[in-house]
Amino acid sequence: MRILASNNLDNTKRFIIGYVFQNAIHTFWGERNSRKHGETPLPTEKIVKMIDKNIRNRLSTLTRGGEERYAGGLQMWFVSILHTK
Repeated sequence: MRILASNNLDNTKRFIIGYVFQNAIHTFWGERNSRKHGETPLPTEKIVKMIDKNIRNRLSTLTRGGEERYAGGLQMWFVSILHTK
């Protein structure tokens, strides 16, 4: 939350971090509900892949939709993934 509230980020980075946070909470809540209703828990790797795919899909639709203010967001996401491995 501190990172999102700081003024040190450009709009694209702020959008990506905010969307990752939002998507992670949504995914974790869905997994929680599934477990409460007796479904088999998903492996951590699958949850991470789901979040990654959701982020990629959202950023690619912004790029194709002509949304200029987040141009380069998908490339920024790919670079951040390379630095975490």
